Amino acid sequence: MSLDVAALYRMHGGMVFRRARSILGDDERARDVVQDVFLTLHRQKDRLHHGGLVSWLYTTTTHRCFNELRNPQPRRRIVTPERPQTTHKNHSEHLG
Repeated sequence: MSLDVAALYRMHGGMVFRRARSILGDDERARDVVQDVFLTLHRQKDRLHHGGLVSWLYTTTTHRCFNELRNPQPRRRIVTPERPQTTHKNHSEHLG
């Protein structure tokens, strides 16, 4: 059974963000972790089950934050018409 990631984000995105922010102490880095966690969830949605999903989100968020603290990724500057000179993590190395 496939998970509805958008619905799960609406239900649990706030919890994931608060957990990430409490560990990282930075809203922007916390948003990057939230994006990373839900992207991972989307990629694994056919393999995961509803049982224990909140625990998976909490644990995955915690691990991603600790990884971020141990090995912060260099950020690159991206200029777009909507958001000039915003800073984003380079996720291309994680895409396969």
